[in-house]
Amino acid sequence: LDTVTNELRVVTSTGAIADARAETDLSSDDHYAQLVITVLPTPTLNVAQLAAPVRFASAAQTFYVFTIRIQTSSQKQRALFKWVTGTATALSAFTNITQTIPVTIKTDVNGSTVKGYLGGVEIVSATDTAITGNLRCGVYGSNGTDQGGRGDSFEAADLAAGDDVTARLVD
Repeated sequence: LDTVTNELRVVTSTGAIADARAETDLSSDDHYAQLVITVLPTPTLNVAQLAAPVRFASAAQTFYVFTIRIQTSSQKQRALFKWVTGTATALSAFTNITQTIPVTIKTDVNGSTVKGYLGGVEIVSATDTAITGNLRCGVYGSNGTDQGGRGDSFEAADLAAGDDVTARLVD
């Protein structure tokens, strides 16, 4: 991931997952993170995806994330995942969507309920208790054949306090 012309860009190797964590704690592990996806191109190989994870551990690839991806067939899909020390587990199946881009994608966690939103509309929710106590958020993505997504206007805040965090993202 990199910042190019004041936009987040996915610049990973083809198909590789990349993530960056905001190195500032929120006040609670009940919070949200969101990102405006400005570009999500159809790749010629693998998939392109972009998202904003929540309950991101301070020293591990552990978090919840709601993501949309585009496959080589131009089909857009959405799904909710948990990542625990680098291993992903689906909390929902990938489901086809017809969402237009740009769109705001949001992951929200409150207690054991994890939700995914597109354009301010709740799309999916799941119950999971595996990740608690983590107070950070971030960004997440992958590209296909050097055609990565682009995002803007990252935001993260506590659900109860509405405490907005504008922290620098680091690998």
